[in-house]
Amino acid sequence: MSDTGTAPLSALSPEIYGAELEEKMAHLLASSDPLSAVEFDLHEQLNLLFPNDTADEVYGQTKTQLDRAYEEWRASLRGFQSIDDDAGDTALDVVHKHIQLVEQVDAIYRSAEQSETAALEMTKDVKRLDTAKKNLTETITVLRRLHTLVTAAHQLDASVREKQHAETAQLLKAISQLFEQVDKFAEIEQLKQIRQEHAQFLQKLSDQLFREFTACFHAQGVLVQTKAAVQDICLVAEALDEAFRARLIEWYTKAQLQEYRNIFCGNEEVASLEGVPRRYTWLRRLLKMIEDEHGDLFPASWHVARGVADEFCRVTRLVTCSEICALSANAA
Repeated sequence: MSDTGTAPLSALSPEIYGAELEEKMAHLLASSDPLSAVEFDLHEQLNLLFPNDTADEVYGQTKTQLDRAYEEWRASLRGFQSIDDDAGDTALDVVHKHIQLVEQVDAIYRSAEQSETAALEMTKDVKRLDTAKKNLTETITVLRRLHTLVTAAHQLDASVREKQHAETAQLLKAISQLFEQVDKFAEIEQLKQIRQEHAQFLQKLSDQLFREFTACFHAQGVLVQTKAAVQDICLVAEALDEAFRARLIEWYTKAQLQEYRNIFCGNEEVASLEGVPRRYTWLRRLLKMIEDEHGDLFPASWHVARGVADEFCRVTRLVTCSEICALSANAA
């Protein structure tokens, strides 16, 4: 066996442990096993276990195996280090990717908020545009109706001057409808002025029609004009207010009862209570005349004959009550 190898344990022990400690260890570890001897010599022990011609070979093989094992151990250690490095790199990648994902989610969230804000602004703009469009449409509509109203008013004035009563009635109805359509804008100064002017015009028209109507009859209600003239006046009166129609009916009723007042209220002979049946005979004759001669002068909804009968009863009641009171006073 060659001299290459490990130095005897006895040669290293004094340097490592010290002489005194070496002696105590030898005493405590006293054993007959040569491997436990303090002065153990590896080469000598190998020479004892193996023949001289194979000791070097065994030693070389053992050393080779040890070297191989050592290299494998170092390779394994480097592998673990590489795995640790890769694991560290992977963990860092995961952290970086997590951060990137969080940033992307945050960016998406901000983008969604911006989109929502933009959508809300667009919705507000659309609503404002719709409101503006609605207001503009209403304004244009009102202006057109006001223009139509003014034009109709001018045409109405011309038709009244020319006494075109049929056209006047149609224009009055049209103007009334136009005023209803713009009634919610009544606070507009121009519309107020137009309405006031129209009201003054209607008052003048009512007075004019009333004069024309009374001119169509005699003082005692006898028709002196054509029926068409009265019918045209009544046609215009239908387009006016109820008060004007009541005014015409009242005048006509009093005119028809004027003869009754002259006969039964001023003559003591026929004004007595004994003459009451004659009063109602006269009323029946008057109502028949109105139905036959004047029935087509007035619209049926005016109930002119009923108005005449009501007025007759009122006057008769007053006269009869006065007569009864006079008789009672004379009897007393």
